Amino acid sequence: METMHSQPPAPATPDPEPVVSHEGFNPAREIPTWSQEPAPTGPLGAEPADQPPPLPRLWRLNRLGRQTIYLLCSLPIAVFSFSVLTSLIPTSLGTVIIWVGVPLLAITVQVALGMARFERARLRYAGYAITDPPPATSTRPRARFMTWLKESIFSVDGWRAVLHGIVALPVSIFTFAVTVTWWAIALFGLTEWIWRPVVPYESCFATVGYCGDNGYRLVVDYLHLPISQSVFDLVVGLVFAVTLIPLIHAMATLHSGLARALLAPSQRAMEQRIQQLTESRAGAAQAQTNELRRLERDIHDGPQQRLIRVGMDLAAAQRRLEAGDQAGAENLIAGARQMSEDAVAELRALSRGIAPPILADRGLAVALEAVLATSPLPATMDLAMPPGDRLPAAVETVLYFTVTEALANAAKHASATHATVTLSVESGLAHLEVRDDGRGGAVVTPGHGLANLAARASALDGRCQVTSVEGQGTCVEVEVPISEGGLG
Repeated sequence: METMHSQPPAPATPDPEPVVSHEGFNPAREIPTWSQEPAPTGPLGAEPADQPPPLPRLWRLNRLGRQTIYLLCSLPIAVFSFSVLTSLIPTSLGTVIIWVGVPLLAITVQVALGMARFERARLRYAGYAITDPPPATSTRPRARFMTWLKESIFSVDGWRAVLHGIVALPVSIFTFAVTVTWWAIALFGLTEWIWRPVVPYESCFATVGYCGDNGYRLVVDYLHLPISQSVFDLVVGLVFAVTLIPLIHAMATLHSGLARALLAPSQRAMEQRIQQLTESRAGAAQAQTNELRRLERDIHDGPQQRLIRVGMDLAAAQRRLEAGDQAGAENLIAGARQMSEDAVAELRALSRGIAPPILADRGLAVALEAVLATSPLPATMDLAMPPGDRLPAAVETVLYFTVTEALANAAKHASATHATVTLSVESGLAHLEVRDDGRGGAVVTPGHGLANLAARASALDGRCQVTSVEGQGTCVEVEVPISEGGLG
């Protein structure tokens, strides 16, 4: 009989999963990247031998310090925001009748939104994650003034931020008082045995007791406790020290709850954001489909026809050789060779349009210089970006194809003689402008090049604007936000 084993053989160790890169994602929504390190081979749920165990107590002390700093800073910040908002709101409302208060009211809302962003950052420092409202177009530079004014005044999130800036003051007063009291009594009781010998009770120095007209009376005297006042204070200090962590956490949670109620995105804002993302993603998908169709058409009309011609010429050359016409066959073969070289050149050009290697290897600045060097339309570039800095890959791709498409349109359809490419990076935004001196009158047609550029920019929460007046040239302007850590 065969020997039966009590344990099954160990399964083979699986190959490590490949790295999945998600370049161009917003960090707030980024998916964690898989690593290539193999999983631990120990028992299920066991920690690796070389990894130290977690330290929850140290983590709690770290959180205690952060939340204490947050609570102590909350009162002066709340006083400042309350003073600013309660001064701006009556002033703006009182001057609305003469129209001065309208922009002042919008400024008030924007100030409140700025304070709300700062408060959410402070809460993240204290260990609480509050979702940021979706970005609004009015916060971007160069937005139209009336659009900015309308979106600011009628911003639901803005007025909720105003309310938070006012309501936060009484909450901050309460939490500040509780925090200072708890820390003071805990530190006092735990350290009194050190400094009490040099500070006598008769001095009426603060302690757990009562300083009346007849001198200082201790609590232990009232309660007739058989212990000294220092021991009693030590016990009280221990009680306050033990309850310090949950109480500070409760005070910080109170601020977090107020922020979640007033500073988290409203339902209306989230619905608008979902609709905007749905439309932008659909536009990006349609733009990609249009690009693939254009690529298929270019391959069909260019390299494919040349390769068919190469095959026909080679077949004709073979017949000439069989007929003894060597000179005619050599001419056909030479023509086929030239045709094949042209087809290869066209395929390389098309491949650069899909994913130009110079853009991935050397960055946007060098890639744009190469585009301008080979462009049939003379162009100059003004690049306001530190040398060597890189933008996110998705942003670089959108800006690169904007330049190539705009220059190609200007050379083919606008009868332009010169173009100017301007690129600047400021305030977390990449701003690109391609301007030519052609005849103008360009129209953005759905499914074509300029419309595809707008869809690409919209997919990154950007915008693309085409200004083309008859006889005054065309200006293609693209503005794309740079995600956190975009420059590197």
